[in-house]
Amino acid sequence: KGKKNRSKGSCLSLVCMRNYSTDNSVVPVIKYSNADTQKLQIINENRGKSGVYCWTNQLNGRRYVGSSVNLARRFTDYFKINYISDEKYNMLINKALLKHGYANFTVEILEYCELDMLRSREQHFLDLLEPEYNMLKTAGSLLGFKHSEETIAKLKARFKDRVFTSEHIEKLSAAKLGNKNGTGGKGRERAEGAGNPSVQIEVFNLETGIKTIYPSMSEAGKALDLPSGSIRMYLSRNSKKPYKGIYFLPKLAG
Repeated sequence: KGKKNRSKGSCLSLVCMRNYSTDNSVVPVIKYSNADTQKLQIINENRGKSGVYCWTNQLNGRRYVGSSVNLARRFTDYFKINYISDEKYNMLINKALLKHGYANFTVEILEYCELDMLRSREQHFLDLLEPEYNMLKTAGSLLGFKHSEETIAKLKARFKDRVFTSEHIEKLSAAKLGNKNGTGGKGRERAEGAGNPSVQIEVFNLETGIKTIYPSMSEAGKALDLPSGSIRMYLSRNSKKPYKGIYFLPKLAG
């Protein structure tokens, strides 16, 4: 009530005024000069917001441009040492943060955007800034990767109404779906004599880009620390929205 209506494809009102000066340099919406001392501020001020952001290494000027449908959650991941040091997320920006430390990085929110504008706005800043830490130079593309293209294409087709940013795809490739966590459709083997097969559940984590197939709702619930009853209810509703805002749970077999 009292809020201005926005068209679906518009940027949020905070940045509709334009982010650039006349010489095409970027004027960020918000700049955090020290990612170490301002980490809580970065997370808290970006709760419930989607948009494009930039990490800049103050020691060498190198940058990383990314986007997220949930900036607070994305930054929370960045500030977890266990997360950025995990080999599954073998991104250049993660390595740089570990090597140089958060105190040597600034974080800028380049633009807050509606979900359907996220990819195009990320691409705009990728073209404009040419960030050195980005493995991909095309938002949402597979350029530069030789593996898992078929898997990623299938995932994109399955979740065509979901925005996939370059970060998601970088993580999908880094995670090497079809190997350790992505089971390539085989799922986990059931123990001999376990009885009739249960309903297989495929879990796709939108934040990490990792796909895992579980032999039953119970197994999925245990692994994700979620009640199997809630998973069953979610599946019965045939909801198109991700469960808990993170997981897609297609039912594979009965």
